Amino acid sequence: MGTPVVNAAERSQIPLWQKAALLGMGYFLCAEASIYLYVPGGPFIPIWLPAGLYVAVLLLNQPRDWLWLALAVLPANLLFDLLHGTKLVVILVFYCANTSEAVIGALLVRRFVAERPTLATLKEFMGLLGFSVVLSTMLGATFCAAMLTVLDSGTSFAQSWINWWTGEAMAILLFSSFILTWFSIPRGTYLYFLNQRGKLVEAILLAVVSITLTWHLLHLSQGIMTANTSEMLLPLLWAGLRFGPRGATAANLLLALPMAFFTSQFSAGLTPEQVSSGEYLFNLQFSLAVASLVGLIPAIVLHTHRKTMEELHESEDRFRNLTAAAFEGIFITENGRVIDMNDQGLKMFGYERSEMIGREAGDFVSPETRSIVMEAIRAEMETCYEHQLVRKDGRLFQAEAQAKMVHVGNRKLRMTAIRDITERKHAEEQIAEQAALLDQARDAIVVCDLKGIILFWSKGAERIYGWTHEEAMGRHVGQLIYLDPGKFEAVDQLFLSLGEWSGEFQHLTKDRRALTIEARWTLVRDKEGRPKSVLAINTDITEKKKIEAQFMRAQRMESLGTLAGGIAHDLNNILAPIMMSIEILKRTATDPQAQSILKTIEVSSKRGADIVRQVLSFARGLEGERIEVQPKDLLNDIETIIKDTFPKNIQLQLSLPEESWKISGDATQLHQILLNLCLNARDAMPHGGKLNLRLENTVLDQQPAALHLQAKTGRYVIINVIDSGTGIPPAILDKIFEPFFTTKEVGKGTGLGLSTVLAIVKSHGGFVNVSSEPAGGTTFKIYLPAMAASSEARKDVTALPGLLLGKGETVLIVDDEASVLTVTSQTLEAFGYQTLMATNGEEAIAIYAQHQGEIAVVLTDMAMPVMDGTATIRALRKINPAIKIIVVSGSASSGSATKIFDPGIKHFLAKPYTTETLLKTLQATLDET
Repeated sequence: MGTPVVNAAERSQIPLWQKAALLGMGYFLCAEASIYLYVPGGPFIPIWLPAGLYVAVLLLNQPRDWLWLALAVLPANLLFDLLHGTKLVVILVFYCANTSEAVIGALLVRRFVAERPTLATLKEFMGLLGFSVVLSTMLGATFCAAMLTVLDSGTSFAQSWINWWTGEAMAILLFSSFILTWFSIPRGTYLYFLNQRGKLVEAILLAVVSITLTWHLLHLSQGIMTANTSEMLLPLLWAGLRFGPRGATAANLLLALPMAFFTSQFSAGLTPEQVSSGEYLFNLQFSLAVASLVGLIPAIVLHTHRKTMEELHESEDRFRNLTAAAFEGIFITENGRVIDMNDQGLKMFGYERSEMIGREAGDFVSPETRSIVMEAIRAEMETCYEHQLVRKDGRLFQAEAQAKMVHVGNRKLRMTAIRDITERKHAEEQIAEQAALLDQARDAIVVCDLKGIILFWSKGAERIYGWTHEEAMGRHVGQLIYLDPGKFEAVDQLFLSLGEWSGEFQHLTKDRRALTIEARWTLVRDKEGRPKSVLAINTDITEKKKIEAQFMRAQRMESLGTLAGGIAHDLNNILAPIMMSIEILKRTATDPQAQSILKTIEVSSKRGADIVRQVLSFARGLEGERIEVQPKDLLNDIETIIKDTFPKNIQLQLSLPEESWKISGDATQLHQILLNLCLNARDAMPHGGKLNLRLENTVLDQQPAALHLQAKTGRYVIINVIDSGTGIPPAILDKIFEPFFTTKEVGKGTGLGLSTVLAIVKSHGGFVNVSSEPAGGTTFKIYLPAMAASSEARKDVTALPGLLLGKGETVLIVDDEASVLTVTSQTLEAFGYQTLMATNGEEAIAIYAQHQGEIAVVLTDMAMPVMDGTATIRALRKINPAIKIIVVSGSASSGSATKIFDPGIKHFLAKPYTTETLLKTLQATLDET
């Protein structure tokens, strides 16, 4: 009979407090029952039932519950012993001895035998017998006997030890075995074995035989002393072999308890002297112990054998069912020949079973790889490999084989599972072709499962992010490439609810570079419509975003330029009358203090005019007025600015030659070059350093000039700007002159400084050379063409205003600004000219038509209401094609005005202008033929 496997869920789950209460009551009842086994006048109680209950309950529960179970035994012990007149101190000795032997025995059995023994194996029973029945009860008997000897000097240690040990050992052997074996039966099936093949009648018959045999043995003349113990073994062997360990333990109790009870009552003619002699009771215990072992051990051995056979048969059935249900073809070969094959294998190759048995395994392999397979079989290799196999009709198919060597008795067999992967290989080829097409895409194509684990990583993803396919597979996409994993999780939740999503993300490459990615996510579903995976197509738009940002900056700069042009126009109209009025006031003011004030006003207004010209240079272009400029003066001006504005921890060194060649250029723009370079040098030295401004003259011949595309042979002035700052990394040295390129934080640099420097230098016919080392400082060399020696030697003779007096010529002044109109008229009349004034183009045309013969020159503004300057000039030329015109503007430079307004215009005045500039331009216009 097999022992059912007990699942923890099938056992009754009783709360701990109920277990403790049941143990306490059971302990007390077992103790009361044991009293009836006590022989009056005899030396001991042959079976102390509470000990067997105590050990069994501890073995059936976890050690963490033992404290509460032990506490439940204490009141039961107290109640029983107090009822029977035992002293309190002796009660405590009994309790300590009983508890210690139960705990020690249970611990040893659980530790060395089984976690929760049910005596289903011989090892478990021998563990209970050795560790608990023998060892722990001996320890308990020793403790109890010693304590009783100390407390009662009249008590014999040896007698107390024998009394304790034999009663406790017999209880654990008989009662614990019964509880442990019967506990392994699932709830509700305690009599299930009696329902098979008439076993109920057999069990009743066995019980009758046992009781009858007990009565017979006790009614012998000397009772158990003269009984043939072999008669006791027959029912026990019958119970064990027929009903297993449970039947044996039940028969043991059925035989032992009545025999001990009837003996204690002096039944069957036994006298008290016979029973109390000790020899009789010892012989009784010995006989019961031997009978128990003889009945239980064969039962366990037979039960184990039956269970092993049942498991073997179940395993065989399970193996047959598994091979029959397997999708793979399963071959079993011995020495390279087929001895068995499942139905799927027969179907795979197209043979009948009789045709397969006995054939060599190599017969089913293609000739190209047959030798490899046979060598693997001979070498007993257990590997997974792919080969082409041959069906019965000669067709080849691709298969995957996994071999395993197994031992069945003395035979060594080879089990090989074969799977037809023809369709899979075809699908893999199609997938590979599709993947190759996907890998041609420039976008990153990534497939992840619903938890974000990467399942597919395209070549485009490798190119964009730098992670190879092997490195990316199996990793979490949010932690691999996303700059902000928290944002990824939030968007992922939204995406799963919507099924698709598109937007922009900040991603990271393998080398931690930030990318701007345009992502498109699609939820992939299986055939049943359940979400399966996520397809993401990521496009790198980092450069696109940079271009858009540059475009937006350019638009902002253009808007700022338009705004600056309008502001400059208005400021020029304000400054123009101030600057022209100064010359008139100088002629009339004789007070030195007034002359000083006028000088201050003149300097301030010229400075304001320079600032306006600088704004116009930014707004309208880099072409400015070219005049003779002394580079020494430029560097001296920059020195003053640096000393007034730069941090004191930056030391300025100015190196100027005794004689410096002059250059032709726009002083304002050249100032801007030096100021931009010095500001960059200051930013490169946040903790201070040295700034060296050096001026030198040089002559470039053919060889040095060939090193620079923009260079020509001749004389040059070199302006050196040298700092001891952080330097420029080699990786970006070639990019520093690109528009909008900057290494500064957003909002702290436009990226236009060095590009403006390069544009200004090129417009002056020069070039720039830069050298730098990280942490070694930076040197900028500005090469500007020097003026010819003849021009340099020519003295700058400025004609006095008195030499530019007019001869009564009439000038038509056209301007919508009343202050400019008035001051210009007053200035010209003060220097010998006659003037006519018009506030707009229509009025100017009317006046010119009326006074055409008198008017020598027309001085007209360009930005006017009603009719602007361009329309006015065209109308005047229709009246007089040879008319002489001077264009005035507050929002354009002289170089660009003649191109924008009218190609025929030769003379231009940029507001604000001085009286001297006005008179010189007017004189030059009148002198033209």
